Amino acid sequence: MNSIKKLLIPLLLLSVLILALVVVYMSKYAKMAPEEVTSDYELMLVSSDNVSKLTIMRGSKNDLYISKVDDKWNVEGGISGLEYSDKAITEYLDDLLSIYAVGYIDLESPDPGDYGLSDNFSYIIKVETLDGTTKTLKIGDSSVDKMNCFASSDNNSNIFIIDNRYKTLCDYDPVDFYSSVKVTVDYSQVDNIVIDRTSKNDSFTFIPVSHDDGYSFEFVSPLSVECGDALNSFFTSFEDLNITSFAALSDEEKTKAGLDDPAYSIYFNMKDGSRKTVYLSELKNDMCYGYGSICKTEFILGTRQVGAVTLPFEQMVSEYIRQFTPPEVKKIDCFRNDTEFTLEIDAEDTLSTQTASVLLDGRDAQIFSSNGTCYANVLFYALSHIRIGGIELDAVPAGKAEIEIKIFDTDYVNTKMSFIKRDSQSYYYMLNDEYTGLFVYSNEFFKDGGLVLDDYGVFPAYDLLTTAINDNLNYIYEMPTEEQ
Repeated sequence: MNSIKKLLIPLLLLSVLILALVVVYMSKYAKMAPEEVTSDYELMLVSSDNVSKLTIMRGSKNDLYISKVDDKWNVEGGISGLEYSDKAITEYLDDLLSIYAVGYIDLESPDPGDYGLSDNFSYIIKVETLDGTTKTLKIGDSSVDKMNCFASSDNNSNIFIIDNRYKTLCDYDPVDFYSSVKVTVDYSQVDNIVIDRTSKNDSFTFIPVSHDDGYSFEFVSPLSVECGDALNSFFTSFEDLNITSFAALSDEEKTKAGLDDPAYSIYFNMKDGSRKTVYLSELKNDMCYGYGSICKTEFILGTRQVGAVTLPFEQMVSEYIRQFTPPEVKKIDCFRNDTEFTLEIDAEDTLSTQTASVLLDGRDAQIFSSNGTCYANVLFYALSHIRIGGIELDAVPAGKAEIEIKIFDTDYVNTKMSFIKRDSQSYYYMLNDEYTGLFVYSNEFFKDGGLVLDDYGVFPAYDLLTTAINDNLNYIYEMPTEEQ
């Protein structure tokens, strides 16, 4: 029993000590919750229209200086050649310089040092107005819950409580006020584009391909194929890219962000021998840091803007080996063993329009079903939408091509697509007698789609169109149904 009493005495003493500390602490910070201070009790209220100069002294980083010169805002410490946004600075000043107290410390003689308001201050806001008045506000420690912070005014001896967001505003840097930077890449002057992905240990080379309505892009190394939609959109964005978020990073911050060894390096190699560069970090929290010749400081881009370069290789390529439209083509020759045909085209839109002309082996191929389906479109779709089966970069195709498709386009560029047997279910794809690194499955050539007309292989589509030409009545042909 005596041993228990001996243990209780120290515990009681410790409890008393803790209670005493709590009482002292609570009395010291008794008014950390907002007091009933009226909304017109302003600590600082200055309109941006009346600001001549703003200085924010910051103990932990470089001070911030904003002044008005010739009716334009100027921020010291910025980067030459980048313009500031007057709108962004005006909105910032109106937000920062509207400071109201939400409470105060209700002690007879509070010690400013206990609230971070002596030599260990966090920020001093000093604003000079156009009429020569100077107002100063000192900001100190944050409250325990980080919702508020302590402040003192040069014309009042009280210690006030203000919203902690003013600390965030005081941390703004010159880079936060830049106007957007417009990036323009003229693809008519681009020879090729290289993307090196150190994070994935691969590298690709692309070329821009001009069309009447803009550019598309194709891989030329390590394989030859059109880019997928996501990568096409990524490259197209550089024709008119607005960078709106910037970051002035120290060497240590660059290393931490991964910019000392960029995950993605993009080179626009121009025809005149010059080069435009973009270096990007890994995506994190839906954003990445970047730098390069396109912008004079580090910048920030989002997943929507750069996500395409992070995709797995297989998702960067097009779904099809080569897509083309009727207005781009004059003639298509197709060969396979004892089957060959020629499709001649003159069309400004689809093959089903009245102004279009399409001949299969010299015969009019504009044959329709009663619901308006043009059978020539079925064959053309099968030829222009041959799906990629897979990627096999290390393969060495051998033997003679079993299938050849020659495309003669309206720009007098001829393209030869050849297919060498890979196995019983697939073919290696050759472009102009060079292996592309791709293979396609046999059903792209031999599948009978039945009544599903966009699911036909090339040769069943040819057979269907031939039958429609032979058996049409006044250019109308109805496919037999299963019941028939």
